[in-house]
Order: sequence, then structure tokens, then C-alpha cells
Amino acid sequence: MIGKRLTALLEVALWALSLGALVAFFGARQVDAAAARKAVADFRVAAAKDSAQLKTPMPDQATWSPGRLADFDYDAARNEAEALLHIPKLRLVAPVRKGTDDVTLDTFVGRVAYGARYGEGGNLVLAGHRDSYFRQLGELVERDVIEVQTRTGTWHYAVTAMWIVEPDDIEVVQETTRPSLTLITCYPFYFLGPAPQRYVVRAELIEDAN
Repeated sequence: MIGKRLTALLEVALWALSLGALVAFFGARQVDAAAARKAVADFRVAAAKDSAQLKTPMPDQATWSPGRLADFDYDAARNEAEALLHIPKLRLVAPVRKGTDDVTLDTFVGRVAYGARYGEGGNLVLAGHRDSYFRQLGELVERDVIEVQTRTGTWHYAVTAMWIVEPDDIEVVQETTRPSLTLITCYPFYFLGPAPQRYVVRAELIEDAN
């Protein structure tokens, strides 16, 4: 009798061990599968991030002043841009970064901090030097297209107006009722010394980010 009970207990113990081993095996497989899924997801996110990097080309600097050429930092332009400004008519692709201090504008088109951000309604305001990126800004006319590309999409604008203002005219940077883009530079473009006025290009959104 004792031998039969011992045999039965031993059989139950073996079944329990086998069941535990199966549970552990499938549990490990589930963990492995989850880890594999996470690895694949992480890879796809990294790949998408890489593909969304802003490809900043070396700008055409044929019309830049010698001082601007000397101060330009391509490594910074390539690695620190938050957006790209593309004006097809002018064959211009310029890196954009927040700020309008001298160091920023030596290499970037500067995003005015109190304007709208990318993709928001209101007035996105960008400033650039007249003797570097914005040297040919005066060639734009109504309906010319301007593009702003970020890592999340591209916005297309059409030029609606151009005008000249005094440096203390803050109306050009104020909020707008329609999603707009405002480009500002010093004027006249080839003035010797500090330019006395500002040249403004206003464009309105014609296409949401894609």
C-alpha cells in the first residue's frame, strides 16, 4: 500500500515538474517574442527618425559677402537645424534655427521666438541677413512658392505681399488671422554699412504638412 502511495505521489510530482517546465518554457518564449517585437519596433522608430533627418546641403554662396562666408559654420548648419527653408525660385535651401542673435544668423535663418511655431496658426516669422541667404529676397513676387520643412512634414506657402518698413515697425511680426509666413531682412540689399530699413515678404499657407 505504501509503495503504491509513494508511486502515486512520485507520479504527481513528476507531472507537476513537467507542467512547470512547460509553463516556464512557454513563458520564456513569450518573453522572447515580446523582446523581439520591441526590438523590431525600436528599429523601425530609429529608421524612421534617420529618414526624417533634415538633409542640409551646402548653400550657394556666390552672392554672399566675404564676412558672411568667413562666419558660416556648415557643421552647425547640418547638425543643428530645426527646419529647412526652401524657395525654389531662388534655388535656396537654408537651415533654420530659433533665435536672431548674430551667431545664429551667421549660419542659419533665424526663427523669431515670439512668432508662431511650425504647423501652428498665426504668423511664423523668419529673419535672415541681406548679404547671405536673403540676398535675392527682392526677386520674389506674388504667388511664388515657399516651403518650410521640419522632421514632421512640409508646409507650402504662396507669396501675397512685399513691402519695406522701418526697423521699429513691429506690425510685421504680429499675429495674423490666417496661417502665414513672414520673411524679414535688412534693406537696401547692397547698402554699405548698417541698412536703414527692412524688407518684408508675406506668404500664406496653401497646403498643410504632408
